[in-house]
Amino acid sequence: MWALFSILLFQGILSQLVPLNTSLFADDFVSVSCPKSEACFFLDTAGNLFFSNDAGKSLKRRASLDEIKLRKIRFSGLLDGWGLDQDGGLWRTQNGGKIFTAIALPDHSGVADLAVDQKILWLVSHNRFLYRSNRQGELFLRSRLPAQAAALSVNNDNTVVILGANQGDVYYSKDGGQNWHRSLPMQGSATAIALSPTGSLIVSGCQGKLAHSNDGGHNYIELEARERTASTDLDCLRVAGFLEDGRFVLLGNAGKIMIGDRTSEKFEVAGIKTAANFSDVSVLGKGLMLVGDHGTRVHARLTQSSRLSLTKLGGNGSGITDIDIPSRNVYWVAHHNGDLTLSLDGGLKWATVETPDKKSIRISFVERRRGFILSGHHIIYGTQNSGKTWQKLGYWPDIHLIDIFFINRLRGWIVGNNGCVIRTTDGGKTWTINRLPTTLTLNKVLFVDSQRGWAVGEKQAVYKTTDGGRNWSAKLTGRGNLYSAQFEKTGKGWVAGEHGVILYTPDAGESWTPRQVPTSKTVKVLAFIDQQRGLAAGQDGELFITKDGGQNWKRLFQYTRTSFTAAACQRKNARCLLGSDRDQLFEGNPFKYVR
Repeated sequence: MWALFSILLFQGILSQLVPLNTSLFADDFVSVSCPKSEACFFLDTAGNLFFSNDAGKSLKRRASLDEIKLRKIRFSGLLDGWGLDQDGGLWRTQNGGKIFTAIALPDHSGVADLAVDQKILWLVSHNRFLYRSNRQGELFLRSRLPAQAAALSVNNDNTVVILGANQGDVYYSKDGGQNWHRSLPMQGSATAIALSPTGSLIVSGCQGKLAHSNDGGHNYIELEARERTASTDLDCLRVAGFLEDGRFVLLGNAGKIMIGDRTSEKFEVAGIKTAANFSDVSVLGKGLMLVGDHGTRVHARLTQSSRLSLTKLGGNGSGITDIDIPSRNVYWVAHHNGDLTLSLDGGLKWATVETPDKKSIRISFVERRRGFILSGHHIIYGTQNSGKTWQKLGYWPDIHLIDIFFINRLRGWIVGNNGCVIRTTDGGKTWTINRLPTTLTLNKVLFVDSQRGWAVGEKQAVYKTTDGGRNWSAKLTGRGNLYSAQFEKTGKGWVAGEHGVILYTPDAGESWTPRQVPTSKTVKVLAFIDQQRGLAAGQDGELFITKDGGQNWKRLFQYTRTSFTAAACQRKNARCLLGSDRDQLFEGNPFKYVR
C-alpha cells in the first residue's frame, strides 16, 4: 500500500478540483505518453489528463477532457501532442494538453491507431490510408494500406508495421509505407506487435505464443513463453515494447509482467505485486512506463548492471473500506487488503501502518493512538500506540461481522448477520452477544453516547437502544437495504441505502420522512458536519450535498466514476474525506462553494 494518496478539493461548476497532494488518481489509466526523460502524460477513463516531471512518481492534474472522450494520447514534446477519441476522431494540443483541437482527416474517416516517433506522428485510418506529419504537425497522405489496420508500430528509420484488423496478419514496410510485405504468423492469432529501434519485430498471440523476425517478417523464429512459465493466466500475451538492451516486455492477465530475450529464448516473470490489468505503455529513458487499472503505474527500467528494476509508483485497487477522524487533522484510512494508512497533518503526509490481518477491515479510533479494527476474518484487534502493536480481543468464526463502533476506549459494539450485536464495556477484554428480534443482516452501527445507539440493515431495518445495547426496539422497516446512518444527540437522524433513498427522523425514530436525492443508485455513505450540512455519496462517483438538513440535495461535478465507499468529516473546519472502491482518497470542504 502506498503511503501517499491524491487529495483533491471539490469545487468547479459546483466546486473546483484542486490537487493538494498527488500520488493516486481518479480512475483506470487508459494511456500514457513520455516524450522526454522523466516527463510523462497520463490519461484516465474519467477524461483527466495528468502530467509528471519525475517519471511518474508524482502527478499533477493538467486538464479535464471528459467531453471529448479520449482513449489514447501520444506526445512528441512537452507542448505538442495528439489524442485519439472513442469514435476514431483525431485531436491535437499545442499547449501541453490544456486544450485539444479536433483535426479532420482528408479522407473523412476515423483513426484506427496512431504512433509518434522522433516528433513525427504516424496514423492509420479506417479507410486504409497511412498518414504522417512533418515536424510542425501538419498531416499529409503517405500511402494506401494493403489491409485495414488494428495496430501500428514505427521506429526512427522510416520502418512501419501494422497488424491487420481481420485475420491477424502483419504488414511490414521499410520505406515509410510505399512498399509492403505480408506475413501471417501464428496462423492469424496475433494480438499485438512491437518494433524495436533496430528493426526487430515481436508478434504476440494467445496460448503463450510469440514470433520474432529480424528481416521484416519474411522469416520468424517461434517462441513459446507459456512452457517456460507454467502460468495459465499468461495465455493471451501482449508485447508491450523493448528495453534498451534488446529484451522485450510482455503483459498478461491480472497484472503479470514477463521479460523475454529473443537471443537466448529465455523468459522470466517479473516480481511485482499488482492485480491491475495494463492498458498502455510508453518508452521512458532506458525502460518503459506501464499503466493500467486503479491508477496503476509501473516503471520498468534497466540498472547500471543491466538488471531489470520494476517500480510500482501508484495504484492498488484494493479499495477503501472505512475512514475515521478521531481528532483534528488525524486521518485513519482502512483498505480492503488489510492495510491502514495514517496522516497526522490533515493529509499532507501519510504513513503505512501494518495490521495482523490482511483482509478487509472496518475501524473505530477513539483517539489518535487508541483504536480498534474488525478484520474480514471476524477478528477484533486493538491498539494503544497507533498500530505499532496489536492485541487480539475477540474471534467469532461462525458470525459474519460487518461493522464496529466504539464511543470511548471501553464501550464498543459490533453488528453482523442474523441480527447479531456484540458489545463490550471493558475495552474488549470481555464481550456479550445479543440477538435483536430479527434475522436480518445489520450493516451499520453507531452511538451518540454510551447508552443511545442505532443499527441499520436489510429491508430498511432501523433498531434503537437506550440502554447501551442490551435491548433494542424496531423503528423502521421497508424495502431495500440501508448501508449508512447518522444521528444527533437531539434526536435528528438520517439513514441511506438502495435506490437513492434517504430517510429523515426529527424525533429519534418515532416518525420518518423521505429525503430523496436525485439518483436511483445506491447511497453507500452519509456524513453530516452539523444538523444542516451533509453529504451523500455512492455508486459511479455520485456525490450530493445538502445545506438544509437534507430537504434538498445538489449534485456535485463528478471527477471519478468509481463508487464511494467511506466518508468522514471534521465538524470544526467542515473538511471531509471520501474514499472509493479503487483506493482513491478525496479531501476538502464540499460545502463552501455550494449555494
